[in-house]
Amino acid sequence: MSFFSPKSLNNLIFRHEIAILFLVAAMGLIGGVSAFFWQQNSAESVRINAMFYLTEQIRGELYAQIQEMIRARILEDAHALET
Repeated sequence: MSFFSPKSLNNLIFRHEIAILFLVAAMGLIGGVSAFFWQQNSAESVRINAMFYLTEQIRGELYAQIQEMIRARILEDAHALET
């Protein structure tokens, strides 16, 4: 029980300072870990957004090609297949 009963006021202040330093270090570690995971999620979000944009471009090009084929087939336009 001698660990929990301070012998003097200086001993109590020292323990208090050690506890505060430990809490500051723990909060810094937690903040660093959360910043790391936030950065990882942000990079993943940017990658997914780029893939979505590329998919939309491919869909648009495919739609234009299908429209050209329909026009060539229905109107029997020989020049539609050349463009």
